[in-house]
Amino acid sequence: MHALTRLRTYLDRLPTVTPYTVLFTGAALVCALITVGVGPWSPTALDQVEAALARGDVTAALSTCEQVARFGITDTQRDRARYRAALVRSALPGEKAGTIKLLRTLLRDGVHDPQLEALALTLLAQTLESQGQHLRAARRYEQIARLTPESTPWLQSASLAWERVGRTDRALLRQAQVAIGGSDQVAEARLAMGRLSLGQGRTDRAYAHYAAALRADPTHEQARLARLGMAMALDAMGRFDLAIAELDEAAHGHDHDHDRAIGITRERVARRAIEEQSTP
Repeated sequence: MHALTRLRTYLDRLPTVTPYTVLFTGAALVCALITVGVGPWSPTALDQVEAALARGDVTAALSTCEQVARFGITDTQRDRARYRAALVRSALPGEKAGTIKLLRTLLRDGVHDPQLEALALTLLAQTLESQGQHLRAARRYEQIARLTPESTPWLQSASLAWERVGRTDRALLRQAQVAIGGSDQVAEARLAMGRLSLGQGRTDRAYAHYAAALRADPTHEQARLARLGMAMALDAMGRFDLAIAELDEAAHGHDHDHDRAIGITRERVARRAIEEQSTP
C-alpha cells in the first residue's frame, strides 16, 4: 500500500513537475509497484489468486486471473493465469461448460510451456468425462500420452473412456500399448484385455490375455483375477475340467474380496458341466 500512497501523492503534484520528472518518477513508481507485487504485470501477481481463495473470495481470484491473462508480462504468465482461472471454475457448481470453453481457447491459441499444456489437457479431459463426453475425453487422453514421457496412465484412461462409448477395439489397442511398453502395469493391462476380449465373445483371445497376465506377475494378488478370468474363458469354451482346476488354484489366495466371484463361477461351471453331460 505504500507504493499506492506514493502514486496518489505523485498524481496530486503532477501539474507542478517537468516532463522529465514525470518520466523518471513514473518509471520509478512502476518499478516500485512491480516490486511490491501490485498489479497484473507483477511476476508474483498470481500469488494473489491463492490468497483470495484462502479467504474464500472466488470472485477476486477469478478477477486477478483475468487481469494477469490480459496484462501479464510473459506468455507463460498469461497462460498460467488462464489455466488457473479454468482450474478455479472447474470446482464451482454449474461452471463445467465454462471451464471446457476456457481450456479449449487456451489450447487453441497455443500454450508456451509443454508441462502447462499437459496440465490443461488433463483438466479438459477430466472435465469432459464429468460431463459424459467420453469420446472427446478419450482423444484428449491420447493427446496427453503423446506429450508426456510416462504415457501409461493416460493410455489406460483413454482405454476406459473408449470402453464407455462402446469402442472396445480402441480400448484394447490402448491397453496393448501399455502391455508392449513393458511398464509395471503389464499384468493390469493384460487383465483389462482379457476382460474386453471376453466381453466381445473372443474366448480364446481372452484366455491368452489372462494367461499372459499370470505370467507377467504370478505372485501378485492379481494372479487370482487372472486365474478367475482363465476359468471363465475355459467355461465359455466348454472346457469345464480345466476351468475347475483354475478356480481351485485361484482359491489358494488370501484376498477374500474375490472369494465370492470364485464361488459363483465354480457353481456356474459345475452346473454347465452337468447340463452338458445330460444333453443327448
